[in-house]
Amino acid sequence: MLLTIVIVRFLSTSVNQALLFTVERSLLQLLLLSLGFQKSCCKLQKS
Repeated sequence: MLLTIVIVRFLSTSVNQALLFTVERSLLQLLLLSLGFQKSCCKLQKS
């Protein structure tokens, strides 16, 4: 019984880590996209 609890906990933590990783990556990509968008807007305004 204890072993199954440990296994379930391990699986849930690894799944959580994977989810966090993908969420962080998509957030970073969104951040980079918005930064690039702001830069292109600035370039358009300057020209």
